[in-house]
Amino acid sequence: MTKTRFAKIIEIIGSYCYIGYLKASGTFATIATIPITIAAIYLSQKYNNLILPIFTIFLTIISIPISSYLEKYYQEKDPHKVVIDEVVGYFVAILFFDLPNIVDINNLRFFAYFFVLSFLLFRFFDVVKVFPANISQKLPGGWGIVIDDIIAGIYTNIVLHFIILFI
Repeated sequence: MTKTRFAKIIEIIGSYCYIGYLKASGTFATIATIPITIAAIYLSQKYNNLILPIFTIFLTIISIPISSYLEKYYQEKDPHKVVIDEVVGYFVAILFFDLPNIVDINNLRFFAYFFVLSFLLFRFFDVVKVFPANISQKLPGGWGIVIDDIIAGIYTNIVLHFIILFI
């Protein structure tokens, strides 16, 4: 594989199939991640509850070197074209919920609220950068790109758990 082909594959993955090239790329990447999380929840419920956390860990592991590579490739710190970090952060946001059956039509309203609320909370925490997310961006390379989104996902997850607990 030539370096050009390798760079193109990494760019496709890191920009989430070029969604990173859109204005408001983080928002569009998060929206485009929802169908994949629905599929991951379905697979977790049908086959093994570890599918969602394993996939999240896998995405996290690949996102850091991909982000580092693309930061050098684009020659800018935390390029907006790199949105794999939003994908990882959103997966973290929906981890460890005891969710009702996703294919049961009776749960449609719950999942509509769940995904809208998780999206809004994640985008809020990703944009606002609540401590320590604000200082995590100073980490080198892909670490600085990805960790703040993981923190936004953790905050989203905590708030969402509280909301579900009290509803």
